[in-house]
Amino acid sequence: MPPATVDLFRWQDLIAYLVTHHVDVRTFPGDRLRMTYRHEGRAIPFGGYILRAPSGAAWLVVAIKLCADLELRPRPALVANSDLPVGTISLLAKFGVVRQSLPLEGLRSDHLELVLAALSKLSVELRAGYGDAQPALLEDDDSPYAYIYR
Repeated sequence: MPPATVDLFRWQDLIAYLVTHHVDVRTFPGDRLRMTYRHEGRAIPFGGYILRAPSGAAWLVVAIKLCADLELRPRPALVANSDLPVGTISLLAKFGVVRQSLPLEGLRSDHLELVLAALSKLSVELRAGYGDAQPALLEDDDSPYAYIYR
């Protein structure tokens, strides 16, 4: 049974929710966090931070590492973004990541959970094309995203 819906308008509310419902949640200065999300029996490490727009609006950015930045082919990754059902492939702190931004104002726990689940599933599909990915991540050996890696 999914947890009750909780409004996560403030950073403190978001962290309290994550600590209660997820594993290994750690916070860092500058409104940054790391956590582990359980998806279909797999532990998926997530990172997150608050992005503040010039208008003052706050956005929660969640990201999953895919590979080192030099192992990602930029042009094919940009092309792949048009096929992704959620998130975008981008570069972040020397890594290729799949990430999604969510407005903190109005964010509810059920929406966050949907995004975390969708990004987790997508990261498994994306990593299946990566050279050191575990072969059992996808049931078939054909990765539609192998072309984004060097």
